[in-house]
Amino acid sequence: MLDVMIITHNESLNIPHCLDALKGWANRIFVIDSGSTDGTQELARERGAEVIHHEWEGYARQKNWGLENLPFESPWILIVDADEIITPKLRQELEKIVSVPVDQIKESGFYINRLTYFLGKPIRHCGFFPSWNLRLLRPGKGRYEDREVHEHIIVDGPTGYIDEPMLHNDRRGLEHYMAKHNRYSTLEARSILQELRNPNTEAAAHLTGQTRRRRWLKRYVMPWVPFPGTFRFLYMYIFRLGILDGGAGLEFCKFISMYDALVALKFRDLKRQADEDGSILMTDKTVRKALAVPEGEDSVAKAEPGSTVVTVPTVPSEPASMNRVAPTVEPKIADAVPAAPTAPVPAVTIIGPPKAMPRHPDADRYVAIAQPDRLPSGKWPAIGTVPVSVLIPVKNERLNVVECIRHVLWANEVVIIDSQSTDTTVPLSQAMGAQVYQFHYSPEGWPKKKNWALEN
Repeated sequence: MLDVMIITHNESLNIPHCLDALKGWANRIFVIDSGSTDGTQELARERGAEVIHHEWEGYARQKNWGLENLPFESPWILIVDADEIITPKLRQELEKIVSVPVDQIKESGFYINRLTYFLGKPIRHCGFFPSWNLRLLRPGKGRYEDREVHEHIIVDGPTGYIDEPMLHNDRRGLEHYMAKHNRYSTLEARSILQELRNPNTEAAAHLTGQTRRRRWLKRYVMPWVPFPGTFRFLYMYIFRLGILDGGAGLEFCKFISMYDALVALKFRDLKRQADEDGSILMTDKTVRKALAVPEGEDSVAKAEPGSTVVTVPTVPSEPASMNRVAPTVEPKIADAVPAAPTAPVPAVTIIGPPKAMPRHPDADRYVAIAQPDRLPSGKWPAIGTVPVSVLIPVKNERLNVVECIRHVLWANEVVIIDSQSTDTTVPLSQAMGAQVYQFHYSPEGWPKKKNWALEN
């Protein structure tokens, strides 16, 4: 008998396949969801799973929360991702283990092999198979290492191996797969730098030799070689026989090599910023300055319903090499403005000549922060003295729009063409003195936004 734990967020395309493979033989199935908006929770409940909402804490911490707080009843816990499937043969192997009295089994946990699918094809080479993941363990005998991505379970006791693989097949498509690995590359770059500066030797001692070797290469070799992606491609495609996986194997090797190149690039940028800040450990400030948007924030940052703060980013200072007329103290835009949440942008149907949007309720309170009467450092014409109209198309540009407008304040007209931004772009633009118009894309994709603005 075993219980199952799955973490989810917007997994409606995967969760039915995952749960259907568990139906009828798992004791209790717990789905820890972090706010899905695509019906994942309903699909899980329909298939008999118990859905628990828990705000996202990160991959390892989310799973550790579940291991520590869920009411498991069985002597074994099986951890499955929503895009994984337990095959009938693997089910038989698992049932053999859990049917034996637990006091007669010496192992505290078992590694399960995993077969990854890419572009609809299995990847049986490339160094990705066999792929061992510790997924079956006794309650209280293991927890995940405190790592942001590619986290592993540290088990108290001996472990065993199950050769029959589970299937790893994300049905959300290549676009999602690429976006996910872009996020993973950020998290891995942060983890590598963190581990270099604050090694966790205790956790490392519990990792498999393959995992330890991979992390050693990513810390001490990959960030410093001229072409890390090329190195990884040759290793996967030639030395690990990715060529035998056909066209899918070729594309998979290319994809993972690009991923490694991103990890190395982001690591170097994080290290540069951390060295400049004198940071020993990663801080939110370091991450924001080096990689723009921390994990957990969309590029579309906005006030959540019911919140009392609105996040506004710190604008970086001008480079010291710029021609400054006089010493200037760059003001700090507050990280949080204590006021009511940002009002939503009203829906607009344009009939006839468009009209500028009415002033946003939050625009006035941003004036003191944005400082629309301040030109950038250097030699600039006075505000509003150059007879030029400046047109700026935007959507969710809160991180950029203030300084963009500041650098054209000399124009006698600044026009923002927005497309229903959900962040603070509109009030920030109006606080900077710009007129804001709303443009709605048509299903046909015409007219184009800039042409519409020029014509209207």
